[in-house]
Amino acid sequence: MTNVNGQIEPGEYEVKYDCYYVYSNGDRVPGYPVTETTLHTFELQAGCQDLMPIGQNGAYDELAKYLLLTSDDFNNVDCTDEAEVYKVKEAVFRRHDINPVDGALSYNELIAAALKQSSDTYIIEKWNNKAGGELLLKPSHVMRVRVNPLSCGTGSLVFKSAVYPTNSPGRETTATECRDNATEMTASWTYSTPSAVRAGDYVCVYVDGVLYNKLEVKSTDPGLVGYGAIASGKYAATQITDIRPVTGMFQDSQQSLVANFLFDDDGSSGQASLITSVSSVANGQAGSAPTLTPFDQSRTLSTCTGGDGAMCLSAVSSPVSGKSYAYTYNGNSFPDDVAISAWVRGNCAGKAGTDERMMSIAYFEGSSGGVNYALNFFLSKSGSAMDLIAKYTEMGVNIYQAKVSGGVSCNEWRYVAFSYSYLDGLNVFTTSTSSNTAAAAKIALKKMFNLTLLGAVDVEFDDVRVYTGRVTHSTFMDAYECGHKPLCANRAHATPSSRRVVCASAIINNAASEYYCTAAMYYDGSAIDVSATLDMSGVSFTYRDTSWEENSFEVLRQAVTTDTLAVNFDTVVMIDGDLKGCANKFSAITYIDRDAGAKPNLEWYYKVRTKKPSGVDFVSTSHYFKSPWIGQLVGGVTAGNSVVAVPYVRVCADFTWPNGTFISTLANDFSRENLALDMRVTHTSNITKTASQSTYVVTDGDSSGSTGSAGSAELIKGEYLRVELAHWSSIEQIQACVVGQVVEQSSMKAYVQDYDSEASGNYGHECELNPSLTKSASYTCFFYDCKGTHRDSFQGQFVTVVAESSFVTITEIAAYGAKTACTFTAVTDAEGKYEMNLIDSSGLVPVKVNLLVGAYKEDIFPKTREVLIDSSDDASSASQPQKVLLVIGNSAASAASANLGIPFRLPIRAAAALGAASTCVLYRNTGSSGASRSANANEQEKISGGMAGKRRLYVV
Repeated sequence: MTNVNGQIEPGEYEVKYDCYYVYSNGDRVPGYPVTETTLHTFELQAGCQDLMPIGQNGAYDELAKYLLLTSDDFNNVDCTDEAEVYKVKEAVFRRHDINPVDGALSYNELIAAALKQSSDTYIIEKWNNKAGGELLLKPSHVMRVRVNPLSCGTGSLVFKSAVYPTNSPGRETTATECRDNATEMTASWTYSTPSAVRAGDYVCVYVDGVLYNKLEVKSTDPGLVGYGAIASGKYAATQITDIRPVTGMFQDSQQSLVANFLFDDDGSSGQASLITSVSSVANGQAGSAPTLTPFDQSRTLSTCTGGDGAMCLSAVSSPVSGKSYAYTYNGNSFPDDVAISAWVRGNCAGKAGTDERMMSIAYFEGSSGGVNYALNFFLSKSGSAMDLIAKYTEMGVNIYQAKVSGGVSCNEWRYVAFSYSYLDGLNVFTTSTSSNTAAAAKIALKKMFNLTLLGAVDVEFDDVRVYTGRVTHSTFMDAYECGHKPLCANRAHATPSSRRVVCASAIINNAASEYYCTAAMYYDGSAIDVSATLDMSGVSFTYRDTSWEENSFEVLRQAVTTDTLAVNFDTVVMIDGDLKGCANKFSAITYIDRDAGAKPNLEWYYKVRTKKPSGVDFVSTSHYFKSPWIGQLVGGVTAGNSVVAVPYVRVCADFTWPNGTFISTLANDFSRENLALDMRVTHTSNITKTASQSTYVVTDGDSSGSTGSAGSAELIKGEYLRVELAHWSSIEQIQACVVGQVVEQSSMKAYVQDYDSEASGNYGHECELNPSLTKSASYTCFFYDCKGTHRDSFQGQFVTVVAESSFVTITEIAAYGAKTACTFTAVTDAEGKYEMNLIDSSGLVPVKVNLLVGAYKEDIFPKTREVLIDSSDDASSASQPQKVLLVIGNSAASAASANLGIPFRLPIRAAAALGAASTCVLYRNTGSSGASRSANANEQEKISGGMAGKRRLYVV
């Protein structure tokens, strides 16, 4: 009842049975006909999937929404302005299409985009797995998707509000609003037709593509937060609040889930000899997924008691005295902060006796300088319940302790957790009750390298989570309120960041709506969108401030090392002053880190510390930065040995190895391809026309325009479509396709230009229509050859198709050719000067490297027709020659033809045999546009008259 992707296939199903005899080998005994009988008929509904789909029919709609709704530019665009929405959509896409620039966002580019936009990468990883590791987002996916910022929401479920602070002048989020909405990401919605909603319907709510909750419609008030009356006798969820804090890297102060043990796929024959974490390896976490191995004795895996969860680690029915039933944790050591949580079911059998290690959930131990250290998180039987305790000892002496007395009922599933951080001390938590020992700030966590888990023999375990970083009460509350169910474990694997996308699908009368989505933000006062950029001055910084009462900032830096415990950061930049509100972006123009880019391939982590007058600081998550090879090439181009400057000359540069081969792989790729595929297209240099005609469709690779009016762009005479290629390229042929069967060959012209000439009317070099290649079916494609007498292709970066007839509907533009060996490029200005920035992030370019530089310019002259002799023109002296020698040669005699002169077209204005009295006009073709200079065959026949064989006429 599931498809190949493990998704439920909804519909009606029947359970049938048939009774018969079989032999011992399993073969059916003859004489018993098949008599299937229907036992049960039922309807299966899809329910809420654990993950949102990427999209339907390869459209990748949800991925496109995710990219847009995590972009601050898109979330703040005027959604009533079609042109602005179009422009921002394309700008968001092109901004991240950089490695390489090819008109598509690869998986790596999508991950980089998510990090840059302060959003979660987890769902992108999952979607990439669904796509077989070949996730690829095209411009058409982004431009075509239906999604709007919050103020323009539509559909059967409409989002009406979400936490998303703004710095728009005159509409800034106030300090009070900033404070009230901090550490809580709330989104609310309404139902367009509440009367259609009925009890039993439900809403699937997703945050960042991961199922957050399934919220059912009730006939009575459930008294739950986020529910409200939407009609008489109908109570439905209209709001969610996500309190999960931002996830950091392994070495950050923000929390990271480093291991999650669910036990569902572990063990053999019921014995848990190796337990493997099912969560993704955290960013910065070394090695593979952590594992658990028996410290001494292994334990049994079985179905969870009560049906909650799937498989659980069972309690030990008959523990042997002196034996340990704990598991050794095999993973990275913890730098300064740690937290562990689990769902437990204690039977209160008292089989642990007084041995606290046999009551242990987690036990840290180590020694240094002759001192033994231990930190034990355990459950101790106390009457009809169990106490939850975290105890820190040195040489067996109790130093700190946090305790919840009677916090865990016997024979019931309970959520328990403990955390230690330098700022918060030692904490224990269970069922919304916690105990804190703030004084426990000097626990020697780094000296306790050995960790064993799950040693309590009277306890059944499930969903054990191990964290590093500062885990707050909000994380425990979120896990507890979600409950002991599969969706909660899956949700814990997400790595929420600041920007979040909330989506909801309403299942009303068994019919599921589409996914309606909105942007939201979680913030706590720390900086987000931290970015570092290297130029010739040094490393500069940008970040967005989410604090509402700061007085200064510090930029912190640490060299990247393999030591996960090296967490010391140095202050490299100090910035005084505060920013208004909690959404302002700061660009540090004058604050520069000059050392970080001293040479290429240096790797750093940067953080921004936000300092408040109260003395409480906020520190951002780490931003990874690798210094590129950077340089600047400045020069000029002159004519020959003169000092005459040559303007508008293309200059190319590229790095080479000592043997002269190019370092860049791009520079070595000269394969012929459609260079226009998925490239940016503008309509007559006008963004309004570009948006209204959805011009992106003419480079989407679909010549048929099969998506109807959305698959073509219309032009009237004089208008044009211009395609900006990713690279300066060598273009051999342009293809332009139009709707329907078009007979007229001169409806369009095609050009190649080196630069964007905007609306100047200078389209560049004209390519010549090749009518023999025209293809016509439900659409017609014309082909234009871009070559001249001495050129096999035209060089350029802009392809323009101009309408020559009154109305043209274009479905596709293609430009066939190859990229040039021109990784770095510039065009000289009016004074012949150029300036070129050389930046390479591949890590392949050495500090000292060879650089090849070349200048290129080609002059392409259009084909023209010049009159040499017109005997009827008495006014022109050129048409009254004293002598004209006409030589006729046999066209088959190629050798003789070579000696007779240059062939020209000689049409005859008046019908007459050669040698008779007539008016003759002699033309010649000039220019190097690539047109044939031989005589036209039909005109040759007229010239030859009654002479045997075809003849050519030459002028000598």
